[in-house]
Amino acid sequence: MMRIRLALWSGGGFIAAACVEVHQLMPPEHPLLGAAAAPAERRIDAPFLGLRLEEEIQGSLEDLQFQSGLAVVSVDKGSPAERAGLRAQDRVLCADAAPVSRMDEWSALLKTWKSGDRITLEVERDGAVSTVELIAAAAAEGELPPPTRWVEGWKLRATFETFAERGGTFVRVIDVEENSPLARAGLRGGAMLRAIDGEELRGAEHLLSTVDALPFGGRVIFDVEDGPAVERVRVRLWSPSREVTDINFPILFNYSRDLVSDKTSFAVLDFFVIALFDYRREGMTRRYRVLRFLRFESGVGVLEEVTPPTESRTTE
Repeated sequence: MMRIRLALWSGGGFIAAACVEVHQLMPPEHPLLGAAAAPAERRIDAPFLGLRLEEEIQGSLEDLQFQSGLAVVSVDKGSPAERAGLRAQDRVLCADAAPVSRMDEWSALLKTWKSGDRITLEVERDGAVSTVELIAAAAAEGELPPPTRWVEGWKLRATFETFAERGGTFVRVIDVEENSPLARAGLRGGAMLRAIDGEELRGAEHLLSTVDALPFGGRVIFDVEDGPAVERVRVRLWSPSREVTDINFPILFNYSRDLVSDKTSFAVLDFFVIALFDYRREGMTRRYRVLRFLRFESGVGVLEEVTPPTESRTTE
């Protein structure tokens, strides 16, 4: 809500004051805001490594030197990861030379692998970093990888996918709504986003968390890959509309609107006891009054079909 106060002065001093309130209208919560899109069906050649990972940040608060990575929560018995020597509390730093610190980066890399592939992991254990090689097995029936598609339903109004290449993880636009700020900026499905405001994107989830921290109506600059070149595209995030909810100029006029209960009132030359003109609306009902002598009201009726009750008859 934004409130503006106005005051009128003359050579003799203060005359009157007015107050204007403006409320920002927020739409109902988007059903897919920040949600992971449904994963695709399992591929026949989907890889299985036997690793259960989670995001983790390690480091010392004293020297503020943090290292990102994915912590190994558990290792499946007899899995490729166990045969390669991995165990719980290890930390995966890189996979096939691509740094990994977020789960959507890892799931994007899983999409590039298939059963039988040789995968090289850089693993840290007790401060020592080792290079481990494992061969992906075939995924079990019904097993699905973590989601890689994410929907931002308010500020960008688009669906994104984490896209992995050798040496990096980026964001690809999958689908754009008609009223999306990306569409207004000329970006459509298939656009490859490399960075936002100079910060390299590490996946779709990273993009959503960055946009979530920005204000509605804020301006951002995307680095968009266009063939071998990178183009900088300015985008203004979606902003909700605003409505005036209160204007008060004592005695002269008063306007008030309640957005929650759907009520509106308006008065001209209001002397508290009597007003030259007074208007009030509540839902579909409207009331008008001029001074104290003329008053009328209007409304909308709803016709409903009523089924007459069935008569019960007793046969003797």
